[in-house]
Amino acid sequence: MAASGIKECEIGVSEEILRTEKTRRLVLLALEMKNYIDNFTYGKGEKIKIKIGVHIGKVIAGVIGYHKPQFSLIGDTVNTTSRVCSTGDEGTVTISDDAWKKLKGSDLVFKKKVVSVREKKIIIFFLHFFWSMFFFVFIF
Repeated sequence: MAASGIKECEIGVSEEILRTEKTRRLVLLALEMKNYIDNFTYGKGEKIKIKIGVHIGKVIAGVIGYHKPQFSLIGDTVNTTSRVCSTGDEGTVTISDDAWKKLKGSDLVFKKKVVSVREKKIIIFFLHFFWSMFFFVFIF
């Protein structure tokens, strides 16, 4: 699990990164993770299968547990993110409608899909391509 925009965790992060909108930062991290995994093999050349889901919202963060304390994020945002991820296709970055609204009009292009999760319809978007990469391919 990864989170973006938690103020206490941004201490020491470069100004250039902090100027990038939080949702975009998270999606770019997801793309980097996907690209790394796409080129990584294990064992006898087997590929790792990955699904990545992104959702935005408020979370409760803290240390939970008496005998074995662990840092954890909890709340509806975490649950929705899990659903977005699980409904995505293998090898894709899937984002929620809320995350898409934050990224709308950027150089990231998504395909829309409506899915049912626990008798509730949610709208998800699959990252289709990244404009700058698409543009780069046609220039060279």
